Amino acid sequence: MKSPETQAVEQKFGTTLYLTGKETRLFEKTLLKQNMNWRNFFEKTRQYRGHLIRLDIAINDKWGLLDMNELVKVVQETRFWSRSKSYAVHGNVDDGWTVDFGKSPFVIRSYDKHKEQANKGYDTDVKTRVELELHQDKAEYVLDEWLNQDEKLVDITFDILYTYLWFTNQPIDAQKLKSDKVREVIEQTVEPMPAWSLLTALGNRMKFC
Repeated sequence: MKSPETQAVEQKFGTTLYLTGKETRLFEKTLLKQNMNWRNFFEKTRQYRGHLIRLDIAINDKWGLLDMNELVKVVQETRFWSRSKSYAVHGNVDDGWTVDFGKSPFVIRSYDKHKEQANKGYDTDVKTRVELELHQDKAEYVLDEWLNQDEKLVDITFDILYTYLWFTNQPIDAQKLKSDKVREVIEQTVEPMPAWSLLTALGNRMKFC
């Protein structure tokens, strides 16, 4: 692009910041030393026209509310409703299960975090993790909601989870899944899976870090 003062062509370089889980914690310490939190950081990136290409939000179940063996059985017995028709089950009992709902740009993933870390030689107090993986516009949408609507990120996360996925105590009749108001019909006629219902209910007590 040309400089408005000199009309000379200038090369503009961008920067990509990619953080894994552990790197996120290290970067967070750097922010704290500058008296900044994550919200401050994202507000600053907006000032420099920065944008998200991917955002992962993790819900850590440290109580063991969700048993992945049970969750896989629930999925196999079609005891769930999802706004996405795509889902997949990976893994096994020994190494741990992973269940994905949806495809990029938005995936809800539930997996055995404790076994995953144990297989890598690490220890963690997290039993099961439910993860929202958002790409491009989906990631930007969540960030905009957080920064512009003055909502807590925890509340936004659980609103999305509640809207897109629900597990039940018994199989859902195929006719109900075809209903125009399928979510309302299911909630009124089919009991929820207690563990999932409790996890989502506890959402407003969780803290963002």
